[in-house]
Amino acid sequence: MKLEIIIFGILSAVALIILNILAYKLLQYKKLVNTLNTKLKIRETAIRNADILMYEYSPNDKKITFSEEALWQRGLNFKICERIDFIIESDEFGDESKERLKSAFKKIDDGEKIVETTLRENFCSDIEKMRKIIITNFFDKHEKPIKAMVISRDITEECSLLKKAERDGLTGLYNKLTAETMMIKHLCYHKGKNTKNAFIILDIDKFKEMNDTFGHMAGDEILENIAKKIGKACRESDILGRLGGDEFVILMKDIKSESQVISIIQRILNIARYEYSDGKSKIICSISAGVAFGKFQTNDYQNLYRMADMALYKAKQNGRNQYCIYNQEIENL
Repeated sequence: MKLEIIIFGILSAVALIILNILAYKLLQYKKLVNTLNTKLKIRETAIRNADILMYEYSPNDKKITFSEEALWQRGLNFKICERIDFIIESDEFGDESKERLKSAFKKIDDGEKIVETTLRENFCSDIEKMRKIIITNFFDKHEKPIKAMVISRDITEECSLLKKAERDGLTGLYNKLTAETMMIKHLCYHKGKNTKNAFIILDIDKFKEMNDTFGHMAGDEILENIAKKIGKACRESDILGRLGGDEFVILMKDIKSESQVISIIQRILNIARYEYSDGKSKIICSISAGVAFGKFQTNDYQNLYRMADMALYKAKQNGRNQYCIYNQEIENL
């Protein structure tokens, strides 16, 4: 009986020691798991915040090879090695970015050494990101493309800062400096070429009366509202800016016909009418427009602005809420 008690005591002590050892090991295991999870989160955060990613492209089989980090960082549902056409046609890109990617990789397949483009992406979340893509080709001894290195850099913050510097704070249109710079650059590049442009100055009728009657907050509301309507009427390729006050300018590039321009101006006049009332007074704002067509020797900013401004003055004289196209008769007035 005593022996059984002694044996039971020994076994209990051994069991207690084993349980303590297991508890200690379990505690150590939990600490290790926590440490690994922390390191994993740090690594994941570092990767997700990486500005630059690199991939490899094979012109022969038209496939992109991703690193595991790249797939993880961007939450992509792609394989490590995926066909470029499958990637381009995925939901990760908008239509414009898809066309840019197609064009970039077509140039690489055709043997261009370096191709650059900018993409708009929606990876991992609904937050829109901008990326600069640089693709560098590598060739065999026969100058045939065998491999390309793709470098993708996040330029979202840069684009945001640039947009703030380029845009008018109230309307979101290009500001005076940016609009004029872009227009001059386009006109200088195409000067002497067989292209035709339309330069349009828009002015809000009765805007001063509106400001004096209802105050500057009402004036700002009108400017913002009309700017949106003008933007909707314009083509994507047009350069649209606010020069200051209630004056807007549009450069319609490479127009096919004058009737195309007149159609857009007429649409602006129709949709930009704005009625404002405070319950006591009511003012209807409309748009007057001056148009100048530029081709060959007249295709420069200062000349187009001067002609469009003279046409705008004529439209105002004729009763407002209309457009006037510059001609020699206006010049001689």
